[in-house]
Amino acid sequence: QKGRPGTLVTIQGSNLSNPSNLTIGGQAALEISNDGSTLIAYVMPGSVTGNVGITTPGGSTASTQRFSIINLSYESEA
Repeated sequence: QKGRPGTLVTIQGSNLSNPSNLTIGGQAALEISNDGSTLIAYVMPGSVTGNVGITTPGGSTASTQRFSIINLSYESEA
């Protein structure tokens, strides 16, 4: 997957309730919703390309594929 900061990322699995740590590319991500098997996370500004990681009372895991951050760059007109 890939997206810009502000993208919503869907994470599916089991025992996703009550995460104590949620990261994208090593940067904290914001939990938007979570029903224990589907978690939706917000990619925060400043995030970098990397794995999605989550820690819950049941343990820790990380994605096997990296989430690629698309950065917008603007050229200034001089």
